[in-house]
Amino acid sequence: MRIVPIMDKTVKHLKRYLDDYDLNSDDYVFFTLHHGERTKMNPDTVQKLIDRYCIMANNVDSKFPRHIYCHMFRHSRAMHLYRNGMPLPLVSEWLGHAQINTTREFYANADTEMKRKAINAALPVINIIDSSANNYDFDDEELLKKLYSLK
Repeated sequence: MRIVPIMDKTVKHLKRYLDDYDLNSDDYVFFTLHHGERTKMNPDTVQKLIDRYCIMANNVDSKFPRHIYCHMFRHSRAMHLYRNGMPLPLVSEWLGHAQINTTREFYANADTEMKRKAINAALPVINIIDSSANNYDFDDEELLKKLYSLK
């Protein structure tokens, strides 16, 4: 068993869903109807639903893939958390990985956006909005070399 926090917005959607379907404590939260009886939803049913919506989205925009896997949602959420500053050990725990190496191997690849943010955070900010306050000649190659510590 893994306990993970969910967003307030998700709690509201879940409460509404539970109220709309009047579920008992013995009922499956996510179910399908077979001959009028609620049965446990299986992974194949979930995949069919995803495939149906992928095709619909692809019909609107051909760049959208016609097929994605359920695990892609998990991977995407983990990457969003990691990109937004969640430390890798916490992402690993959130995913339920027994070994952090599993997380590091599959999720800890810095993408271009992460690299851009890291570079921007590391560089000093030069305020060139008010150019009258600065007497920099950015066509001066010697000055540029000094600024970039090349000389």
